[in-house]
Amino acid sequence: MNWKCWLLSLVAGLVAQAAMAQFVPPGSPNYDFQWKGNGPGCDYLFVGTFRFFIPAPRRGTEMLLDKTGDLVWFHQGGDYTLDFKVHPNGRITYNDRYHWYVLDSHFVVTDTVMCYNRITDFHELRIDANGHYFIICRDDSTMDLSAIHTRAGTPGSPAGSVRMVVLQELDANQNLVREWNGFDHYTIYDSDTTFFTNPGLLDHSHTNSIDLDGNGHLVVSHRHLDEVTLIDWATGDIRWQLGGKNNDFDLQGDAGFYGQHDARFLPNGQISLFDNGFQMARPLLVSLDTMTWTATLTEPFPDTVASRSMGSFQYLGDGSAVVGHGETPVSAAPGVTYYGANGGRVFDLDFGTDYHTYRAQCLNLPFALDRPQITCTEQSGNIILGVSDAHDRYLWTTGDTSATIIVTDTGRYQVYVPYGIGMISAPPVYIADLQNACASVGFAPSLVQAPRPRKLIGRYDLLGYPVLEPKPMQLVIERYSDGTAVKKLRIDD
Repeated sequence: MNWKCWLLSLVAGLVAQAAMAQFVPPGSPNYDFQWKGNGPGCDYLFVGTFRFFIPAPRRGTEMLLDKTGDLVWFHQGGDYTLDFKVHPNGRITYNDRYHWYVLDSHFVVTDTVMCYNRITDFHELRIDANGHYFIICRDDSTMDLSAIHTRAGTPGSPAGSVRMVVLQELDANQNLVREWNGFDHYTIYDSDTTFFTNPGLLDHSHTNSIDLDGNGHLVVSHRHLDEVTLIDWATGDIRWQLGGKNNDFDLQGDAGFYGQHDARFLPNGQISLFDNGFQMARPLLVSLDTMTWTATLTEPFPDTVASRSMGSFQYLGDGSAVVGHGETPVSAAPGVTYYGANGGRVFDLDFGTDYHTYRAQCLNLPFALDRPQITCTEQSGNIILGVSDAHDRYLWTTGDTSATIIVTDTGRYQVYVPYGIGMISAPPVYIADLQNACASVGFAPSLVQAPRPRKLIGRYDLLGYPVLEPKPMQLVIERYSDGTAVKKLRIDD
């Protein structure tokens, strides 16, 4: 083969590889979907991605993936794009920092929700069966903080600002039904001063999740109180407090937690939560006995990587679970992991550097998606791929933006068209034979990648802080890409 033929062959191979690569819309994070075991028990994964600092602006993307890792729908949002999820009534919501957006099953915005006469918090919104909204808000007040000290030991300001949680129930027309104010139940001394870093600002509760049990109770996670709280919503009374300075339970074994996220009701008196307060994160299942007031830990899932903030733990009915790792300090850490019922890893979703996830949700959709279909025709010797129906915009995985494309090589092809506020994909197709192209069109091979070789992703101390160079006699935890961990003690000088 001469060099020109070799070059043409190489280019053709690169084009084919490009057609097979995972498509990522311009401006959205690259991701790897690493398959590690048997398939998940749900069909779709909802996840919002964002980045805290650089590069500015902090643009994020709401992403709907199928269980093979293929990007089915996406919307490129603005500031945070937090908490992208589906509610039991089929409505979809996400937060863009200042508003909650409510979408229908076609991803069309049907409502925007804000707190009533309060500051809207971006951590969570819940919709109950009758369409009422339960929303986290804030009451910011000026108070004397000089009696408490920051983590560094500095007295608080005599005229400091206190951010206190307020919970609101709004009806379907966003009229205020009921309000619960943390100032009626807590003092400034209840807050964990580990999180008090600015003498002029006490972020008292930093409430990050609410859940409904359908019987008039709310379970609420207050990160800066290290507390999960059960509230009788009809009376506003606190029924119990788990963790923190006002703990009602005898914590059996290793049931304590710190700076947690995502507390959820489970059957049989259990609570799930994601324990990630500046340490190695743990998905926890806690069984509560309010006769003996004991809390017992059940932990079928291994510790994850270090997680500074954000994050979620979705425990599924078959014993499997989805963990959104939140803000991880190590770039090699996955963004989302699906654990099987035996605790083994089924898949990792990795967004690489800078990007993080606030909450991940795996489920079977309560509605059908109206996806377009790719068509194939042969005209004058050309192989032409198009899409069913006419649309305002087209985005092919080849980079083309026209309604049709001419295919010159075998490979995987897919197109995205407008769907609500975002773009939805046609199911991908694969052309196997250019000589009989349209007859050879079939389902695209899965994009699921084989497991990567096991590699070290970081060393951490017992509190979860990264360790670059262990000191003599220092015990460190080595974390590997396959989810395993090894404790090591350096004994040399």
